[in-house]
Amino acid sequence: MTSAAYVSDQGAVGRVIRNNQRSEMVALALPAGKYAVTASGTVEGSDRRAVHGFIESGATVVHSQSVTLEVDPRFVSFPTMFGVLDLPSGGTVRVACLVSEFTPGDAAGVAFRLMALSVDSIG
Repeated sequence: MTSAAYVSDQGAVGRVIRNNQRSEMVALALPAGKYAVTASGTVEGSDRRAVHGFIESGATVVHSQSVTLEVDPRFVSFPTMFGVLDLPSGGTVRVACLVSEFTPGDAAGVAFRLMALSVDSIG
């Protein structure tokens, strides 16, 4: 099998991360295959809001992480997410974030990157 790398970078403008509603940060359309996927980015906000991030494909959550924002507005690196995924027919993989329902208010996501590397097998 020939290896391939696929990358999608979020545009220069940040995206709103809604309260209790998944907001897409970045996505990749992938051909059929097996992949190691990784995602990272930065979130901005305040008031100790909890921001949850997900790598997902359809209804499958490949990996998730969370970060709590500071009291004052600032940019915080989102923890790197990593996972493996088998797409026998291909499909779209995306990174989505949401602010926890327990910490009302929005945040913003900037500079998110999603990368998928094709692999021969998943063990």
